[in-house]
Amino acid sequence: MKKESPTSFQLNEAAEHLQNLIQEVDQGEYDEDGDIAFAVTLSHVVNHLLCAFNSRDMSWDDFSKASQEAYEEGAYTIPWQFGPSFKLENTDAPQP
Repeated sequence: MKKESPTSFQLNEAAEHLQNLIQEVDQGEYDEDGDIAFAVTLSHVVNHLLCAFNSRDMSWDDFSKASQEAYEEGAYTIPWQFGPSFKLENTDAPQP
C-alpha cells in the first residue's frame, strides 16, 4: 500500500475539517456570536488547501525537513495562478 503524500494528507485534513464545519452550520451552531469561530475554522480549512497546493511536489522527507517558516509560507501563500488581485483579507480588521 502506497503511503499518502503530504498533498493528500493536507487534502484529507481539509475535507475532514470542512465536513465538520458543514455539520456544525447545519446544526445551527454558528450565530452572531459564532462568527469568529466560523472564520477561524474556515481559515484553517483554507490553510490546509494552500499547504496541499504548495507541497504538491514534496516528499514526506522534504516536507518533514521544512522549517516552520517554510511551512507557514506554504499555509498562507496563495498560488500565483489565481492572479495578484486574489488575496485573503481579515474582514474584522479596521479599514483605512
